[in-house]
Amino acid sequence: MRLLLALPKFGIVLLIAAIFAMLWLVHQNEKEEERAVLIKDVLWLEQNVRFHLNGTEEQLQQMAAELGTGDERKKTFRLRAGHILKNNTDVAQILWFDKQRNVIDAIPAAGPPDGKIESFGPPVTQKAFDNARRMGKRVYSEPFFLSDNAAHFEIAIPIYVDRAFVGAIIAVYSFDSLLADLVPWWFAEKYQVVIIDDNDVQYAAKSNIQGIPNISYDLPFEPPGYGLKFRVTSYQTASNPLQRLLAVAILLLAGGVLWSLWLVRNLMKQRAQA
Repeated sequence: MRLLLALPKFGIVLLIAAIFAMLWLVHQNEKEEERAVLIKDVLWLEQNVRFHLNGTEEQLQQMAAELGTGDERKKTFRLRAGHILKNNTDVAQILWFDKQRNVIDAIPAAGPPDGKIESFGPPVTQKAFDNARRMGKRVYSEPFFLSDNAAHFEIAIPIYVDRAFVGAIIAVYSFDSLLADLVPWWFAEKYQVVIIDDNDVQYAAKSNIQGIPNISYDLPFEPPGYGLKFRVTSYQTASNPLQRLLAVAILLLAGGVLWSLWLVRNLMKQRAQA
């Protein structure tokens, strides 16, 4: 008799456990879908940034080729550099060096941005210039901070005349402007985008949301490389109210059934004693 009375309770417990397991699986599936969407969006962002940098790089290489072969080179530099700066706000400065690394011209300033930075070894601009001359191709610099704590990186394009190295073009990129221009509003409404390195030093960030971090995904930022990477983080959103309502309804229903079984059990005891 007791076993027969216990069987409905046991069945109800199993049913409740199965329903909560189903809700947990639905929640896990939602998290996996969120992660898949996050990875897809991060890959899109990385491809968008790479496409933009490649386009600017091609313009700089075209300018370097014209400076190595054409006449009125200073006029050509000012025309080409002005066009690049106008259409690429992430490019903060473009400099033209001769083979002794003297500045021939620069827009908008007259000297390298890190010329007054005290550091161990040569400044970043000098390293990029020397590497471009030695390798004979475009070279990205390591990231660096200026006095206003704004992070930048550079690209050096060598200039050749009859296969002889005669100088280089160096473009200075701003990390903040890069994210401001290339991370669209809808992306910033969904995620926080941060550029960091392997030591978690932050170089730039953009986001229009606040809350509790949920899922993060890292993707290398190459070029420029040097351990830089994008870290894109999604934030927790309000949970599905239907799931909460369903869970509460299940608990209330289970409680009601158990209470009914308890009443039936007491009634049967009273009848047995009568």
